[in-house]
Amino acid sequence: MSICRPMGLGIKLTKTRTMNFRIKFSTLLLLIIASQSCKDAVDEFYTEPREFRLIRIPLIHPCFAGSTQRLEGPWFLFDCYGYMGSMEVNYIDVLDSVIVGFYYTKWTVVPEKVDTTWHIIVPFDKTSYQYNNEKEFYNKLNEFTYRKPNFVEASNLWLEFKEKGYLEWFPKEYKH
Repeated sequence: MSICRPMGLGIKLTKTRTMNFRIKFSTLLLLIIASQSCKDAVDEFYTEPREFRLIRIPLIHPCFAGSTQRLEGPWFLFDCYGYMGSMEVNYIDVLDSVIVGFYYTKWTVVPEKVDTTWHIIVPFDKTSYQYNNEKEFYNKLNEFTYRKPNFVEASNLWLEFKEKGYLEWFPKEYKH
């Protein structure tokens, strides 16, 4: 007596197993690639010194300082929360998650007369402050930090960022 087996049944099972293996392998490979690309993902905010015609200094995401007229041009602190728009600055610092800057104008007629505007942006509160009086500026700043700012000229900060690829206040993962 002979056993009757349908032809091709064994082949069909092998094709199914092969297909399942390929699907599982492809899925595993995609997961590995996806997890690797997530690890390598970086926020361009902290890595790109230019954005179109704007050269920029990343401060605290999403706030930055920028100039459209190269290093010599006026620099602006961009209040990323829209309360004050953009504020012209000559000098900037970031300390304890607070952005500070000031702008001064020398009068050509009376060189000893200087108008100064002081700025504070507090990203975690989404607030900004502007003062024409240095004492008022420091009184308000002391509400957020007792550290004294080490103001650096904006163009020098940009050069440091371009050269080193990071600034002192950047998150650790962006310092190399």
